[in-house]
Amino acid sequence: MVMNRRFFPRDLDLVRRVVSERGREGAEAVAGEVCRLLAWHGGKSRCQEVLLALAGRDLVELPWWEQPQQRRHRRPEPGPPPQSLDTSPIESTISSLPGIRLSIVGQDEDGLWSSLLHRYHPLGVRVVIGEHLKYFAWLEQRPVALLLWGRASLKLAARDRRLAWSPQERRDSLHRVANNYRFLILPWVRVPNLGSHVLSINVRRIDLDWKQAFGRNLDLLETFVDPERFQATSYRAANWIPVGLTHGSGRTGPNYHFHGHQKMILLYPLSREMRDRLRDRDPPIPSVPASLLTPGASTSSDTGILDGGSMTIPTLNAPPCTEEPACVLEAADLKLVAKELQSFHRMFRDVFPRREPWEKAEIYLRGLLSSEVERHNAERMALYGPTALPPRTMQFFLTESCWPDDAVRIRNEQLVADLLGEPDGLLILDGSDFPKKGSESAGVARQYCGALGKTDNCQAGLFLCYASSRGATLFDADLFLPESWFTEKQKAERWPACRIPEDRTFKTKPDIGAAMINAVFERGQLPIRWVLADEFFGRDSAFRASIPSAYSYFIQVPCNTRVWVDRPKVEEVEFKRKGKLYKRLRIVKGQPRPRELRELADDSNLVWEQVTLKEGAKGPIEAEVTRVRGVDVQNKLPGTDVWAFFRRNPVTKELQYYLSSASAQTPMEVLVRVCPLRWTIEICFRETKNELGMDHYEVRSWTGWHHHMTLVMLAHHFLLRARLRLKKILQA
Repeated sequence: MVMNRRFFPRDLDLVRRVVSERGREGAEAVAGEVCRLLAWHGGKSRCQEVLLALAGRDLVELPWWEQPQQRRHRRPEPGPPPQSLDTSPIESTISSLPGIRLSIVGQDEDGLWSSLLHRYHPLGVRVVIGEHLKYFAWLEQRPVALLLWGRASLKLAARDRRLAWSPQERRDSLHRVANNYRFLILPWVRVPNLGSHVLSINVRRIDLDWKQAFGRNLDLLETFVDPERFQATSYRAANWIPVGLTHGSGRTGPNYHFHGHQKMILLYPLSREMRDRLRDRDPPIPSVPASLLTPGASTSSDTGILDGGSMTIPTLNAPPCTEEPACVLEAADLKLVAKELQSFHRMFRDVFPRREPWEKAEIYLRGLLSSEVERHNAERMALYGPTALPPRTMQFFLTESCWPDDAVRIRNEQLVADLLGEPDGLLILDGSDFPKKGSESAGVARQYCGALGKTDNCQAGLFLCYASSRGATLFDADLFLPESWFTEKQKAERWPACRIPEDRTFKTKPDIGAAMINAVFERGQLPIRWVLADEFFGRDSAFRASIPSAYSYFIQVPCNTRVWVDRPKVEEVEFKRKGKLYKRLRIVKGQPRPRELRELADDSNLVWEQVTLKEGAKGPIEAEVTRVRGVDVQNKLPGTDVWAFFRRNPVTKELQYYLSSASAQTPMEVLVRVCPLRWTIEICFRETKNELGMDHYEVRSWTGWHHHMTLVMLAHHFLLRARLRLKKILQA
């Protein structure tokens, strides 16, 4: 893997051949030819970065590239471990061992600590400048683990995006962040789960140790893990949060150089107030809006299973049922909910350029959350509550005010990561349609409308949902513009009136969805393992290929989707077109053809298992499942190794087909758990439309649509936040 791209030997041979043939023409020519032959769509600049990364690992030789000079540190030359050190194997379980004890390394132990780290850690002993702490983990009188902590990295894009601090705030607060430079379990220690146990013990005491040693507290811990060698299992088990990858640059003196060795970044917050403390901001003390003191809210939940846990999604103002409600909200309880709304609203103050739109956003949120407002449009919500405004003022805020909805959604994404983030998080993509009678709204056209179940006049939006065992919420949206809107006449007449950005180009719904997913990956704020989508997106092989390799997708596909059971051989051939010589890859003659999934499902040798997918509203949902390992077809060539997953109704024998890019070692139970969870986003759509007025908007412009959807997603996030933060009040 190089910069999230998997290179096979044949790919490296192709790159070397292009370099040898066209190396004299320069980096841009070589990058363009490599992009064309490997069917990359990231552009020449991205391809040049990949070539530099390959050269940095001595996999290819580039005529224009020189190896950067590395600064050499004087490393200590530790001697061999003392002969008295007991290196006999320790094989046991955590529960049967006596207590693990941690101690800070003293001067008399420093030689042993350096010797063990130099001998057994793949990176050796690090020369640490400035504040640092060294630890031994002891089992009785025997060392079992070594740890090294020091200053945090100066610049770390994924971390800095997660904290949303400015360069000045980073300089002022970086001393409250520590980096775990080294962590080593000694090779003769074979105790399952010892790594996460030692990390948990160290995390609980490092703040106090740092305070005693250097006179200041810590708020955040960080570390790097090489994803090509390790999976960060111990860190994940100890509740560290993966937030993204490094860019792949190193520092030599005052300068940075690109080497392409990307590392996984993991963070561990030491306090709930970590974000405010790091940014030198006091937690807000909000006032109580009287408009929220309205009793009568009830709660319900829809639950699905994720890796043995439960996924609970709160629904306010649920339809009445015959059972007694779980709780009754008193006026004092609603005051606490109102304070939580004020606190939530203040988290977005710095992303609004002016105070006026920020204040109107609170009024709009209160209106969306209120059951007293029958229809959640700008006019009704302007008149709602004690702070009534002229309707035109709220309409201007929604359709013409230039507050950055994209920045608000990014901040909301950061808060979703803090609230729901888990290593096995789900990223779910789906569309939702909104019927419209007129022809003046942005993107309106006759197209299939899922809300009506037929072709009719409507707008089509695409949405992303993040889900974990703690809950689920929508956090990103984009409006689809049909191809009929891209004629010169439409651009001249309708685009200015609808305030559509001039640089908008036509993209299919799968293209928009792929761009949204890749933008989430680039931001690196949400810990994600799975990407889920329905058959509409799964039928597009380019969409499946565009999903970052750091994620595993589980996508429903049509029955005629084809895969190879065994990876076929390919060859490079030359051909002429209009007098020019071209090269391309093709399947070697005589190789087996790809087979349709319905053909594979009819194989009598398949072994079907009957499983319970989840507990539904009318009882357990049963299904028969099986899977086959194969190779996806991409542009008539072999692509990603995938699981072909089949789900069959035990009664009707109706089949559903899925492809998953999960590794070959993924257990069947994991795929069974993930299979029904795409429905989570449908629950979010139902909640936002029935309770928050997602489809009540009466705006025509591109800006108004995105502003309304952004505020609806904030309102939905707040409901989930209130349910998780105030468990005593809102119980499932």
